[in-house]
Amino acid sequence: MRRVVVVIAIIAAVIAPTALAGDTARLQVALKDIKQSTLAEQNALVALGKKPIDWHQIQQDAFTGDIIAGSAHVQLSLAVNDGEVGASDITGIGSELIEVGQLDHQAYQAAEKKDAAHVAELIRKALPLKHSAQSKIETLISGASVKRCEVEKPFQVFAIPSGFSGSYADVYPHGIPKGAKNVKASFIDLATGKAPGPDVFPGQTWTSTVKGFLPDGRFDVHVDVTGTGFGKPDANVKNWKVVVTYDCP
Repeated sequence: MRRVVVVIAIIAAVIAPTALAGDTARLQVALKDIKQSTLAEQNALVALGKKPIDWHQIQQDAFTGDIIAGSAHVQLSLAVNDGEVGASDITGIGSELIEVGQLDHQAYQAAEKKDAAHVAELIRKALPLKHSAQSKIETLISGASVKRCEVEKPFQVFAIPSGFSGSYADVYPHGIPKGAKNVKASFIDLATGKAPGPDVFPGQTWTSTVKGFLPDGRFDVHVDVTGTGFGKPDANVKNWKVVVTYDCP
């Protein structure tokens, strides 16, 4: 397989390190939402054990659990945008809440059909996921008490051109002290203001590696693009920025 170095034009913008105050407002709301969503499902299980079964109440509980879990997912995304956590911090939680939403919706549909066994099965699958998400958010809130600093730097990501199998970008944000602890990198697509999805271009995905300090003293964040090439070299490009956070010295 051929691999080519596609020339990356790095925008030379230097942003001074910014101290993050350890604010966890978004995370606190997400935690509250998950607790309320869990309570709604627990109430549905209790209602299933009563005779006659109040199907209207069970539908309402399942619907409430779904909507509030979705709200928690939104709050987590906002927590990333506000700098409370990095995008990589919430990846697992987000996946759990997506699955929770699917299970809660299915539970609502099963309640419409008055299928008690299926409702109970779906709720019992969703509850451990909610407990896991709650625990992870509590850990993030606890860790946020450590003051964090951040630096960021814009850069460009080029699509793999036709006939090639890969491209990459090395980004060198400034202002990170040597010996920095708990260094994490996240990315923002400047066109949307959101974290990039897995598919950076049609048929092309990306991964990143924090390489850290090079022998010449520069701090390197490496981005790889892999997949099927298309178009001409440098014809397709996206503007991103890397946000590097670390424990303030």
